[in-house]
Amino acid sequence: MGITEPNAGSDISSIKTTAVKDGDYYVLNGTKRFITNGYSANVFVIWATLDPSLGREAYRSFIITRGTPGLIPGKKEDKLGIRASETAEVYMEDCRVHKDMMMGDSLEAAAEKKAAAGFSGAKAMFDSTRPMVGSMGVGIGRSAYDFAVEWCQ
Repeated sequence: MGITEPNAGSDISSIKTTAVKDGDYYVLNGTKRFITNGYSANVFVIWATLDPSLGREAYRSFIITRGTPGLIPGKKEDKLGIRASETAEVYMEDCRVHKDMMMGDSLEAAAEKKAAAGFSGAKAMFDSTRPMVGSMGVGIGRSAYDFAVEWCQ
């Protein structure tokens, strides 16, 4: 799931990766950061904006397979912790994705239906992971405290 960006973190309301319509394709450009399995995944779900001026209503996700021209998985991050979970940047440089690989309605179809945009789905996904991430932080902090106490003795 490629949402996190260099200047936005997990603030999904600040997505800068763009998807510009070009015939039957969308051309994606942008960078995603801290993507779990971003180095070795065969399938990516990348979030982008169809129109930055529309804010959240223009967010959509695209299914992109490894090997698609313009999709560039970055190097594995050398992290201090959670090493069992591989993390990498993923770059899109003029990455052409067929319109059928976009999840959700086009802007025109969404406007006709007055349908909710993709932002609510991304927010729900992040909200469901927040307790887990918080509990991992508490566990890491507790282990660091225990280690420090043992070292001081």
